[in-house]
Amino acid sequence: MQRVALIALSLSLVLAGCNAASSSAPGAAPLPGLPTASSSTKMLSASLGGEIRLGGSVAVRVEPEVLSVDQPVSVGFSPTLREAAPNPGWAVASGELSVAIPQGTNTRRHIMAIYRSRSEVPNGITLSLPYSAEDSAGVQEARAPLVTLVTAEGARRIVLDGSFDSVDRIATVTIPRPMLKGVTEIDLALGMNAPASTARSVQSVTIQTGGRYWNDATGQWSASPVPLDPNARTLVVVHGIFSSVESSYACAHDYMTSASSQPGAYRQIVGFDYDYTEPPSVNAPKLAAFINALHLANYDIEAHSYGTLVALGSLHDLDTQPHRAVLVGGPLPLRGSPLVTSPWIRDILLSLASVTLATPQQVDNALDSGMVASLAPNSQELQALRDEVDALPAPPRFDRVAGTKEYWEEDLFSWALWGTIQYPWDGVVEERAAESNDLPYNREIAIPYQHVGLPCDAPTIAFVLQAK
Repeated sequence: MQRVALIALSLSLVLAGCNAASSSAPGAAPLPGLPTASSSTKMLSASLGGEIRLGGSVAVRVEPEVLSVDQPVSVGFSPTLREAAPNPGWAVASGELSVAIPQGTNTRRHIMAIYRSRSEVPNGITLSLPYSAEDSAGVQEARAPLVTLVTAEGARRIVLDGSFDSVDRIATVTIPRPMLKGVTEIDLALGMNAPASTARSVQSVTIQTGGRYWNDATGQWSASPVPLDPNARTLVVVHGIFSSVESSYACAHDYMTSASSQPGAYRQIVGFDYDYTEPPSVNAPKLAAFINALHLANYDIEAHSYGTLVALGSLHDLDTQPHRAVLVGGPLPLRGSPLVTSPWIRDILLSLASVTLATPQQVDNALDSGMVASLAPNSQELQALRDEVDALPAPPRFDRVAGTKEYWEEDLFSWALWGTIQYPWDGVVEERAAESNDLPYNREIAIPYQHVGLPCDAPTIAFVLQAK
């Protein structure tokens, strides 16, 4: 069964993680205004910490009790390296800072605490990295430092917001102490939005919107309308944030009668792509209008992650209700996601965007539009959505699928989320939420899979097709 590697946050918020490659691609030449390549090694005390400077603008500060033992720490700066871009929607500024910690940072298990603001979080290692005049506008607009943390378990790339001195063109990034558990190497580069002229034409980067139609003969989705039998058994699919119908449901064939003898298999499948940087109240009427125009008499809706809210919001505007609404990995009950209240929400979203086909700009758009705020627990938007669902005179049958396998971010960000997230969760949605009874579910299933691939995971497909 095909499993997509594209995550649909469906904020719910997807903390979808992936191990980052730590290699860098060399640029042709250093850009004007950057320091020359340099390196330095200094013996630092575990109890006292210390600072290593390469010239005036490149510096690494290690706080006391961060290192596991007294040891030599090496710092290197290369103006010619450009870290490989996380996805086609990103670019990376010239220049990279590397820190080698041979015997690693402290491996003590950190004490769980709730940090109500970023200022409460204990500092660990602070890095200062210069950027060129040519990259200045892009770096300051994106505010997306790419941090790679290497441990014995492998390399993990995250994005941490930083401060940016626009006069001297220096980015300063602090890695919180709780993240520095057994770290032996740190690499820092500065992410940017890819220029429109060079970004690949990828749907999830450009956020093309509108109906999508599955062609089972070619195994592809198309934006061109195709003739549909309004009486044929039809599945309407809705993707989540930082995703698309094409990426979330690349496995559409597996839901078809041509692939399954299950009585619940579908004869035709359509989907709807929407601007996931807008709140559900903006997207839901558009989904309803698309479905109404198809005049379907025998259809189900399957929605993933944030798309579950869009689907639920569309119900009161539909001319004909679906037979079933299958909610896969949604932020349910309609209390929203506690991730939204984290002071690290932009960092979390940027880390998510870096491993999906999304850009730093789209993260800011989602924050500025109120989309993210609308997903906070008990938000006005979610309360209105709940009221609309409760008022339906003849609601569809509700089924739900919950994932219960966490991402590595659960450990990496647990110090920032402790007290707000109830474990276990699938990296985006709490199990207690996804398994709630706030909606009158007819059938429910919990599977030990992560959030990103739920629509194409075999247990999900089998559950949907068995529940005609």
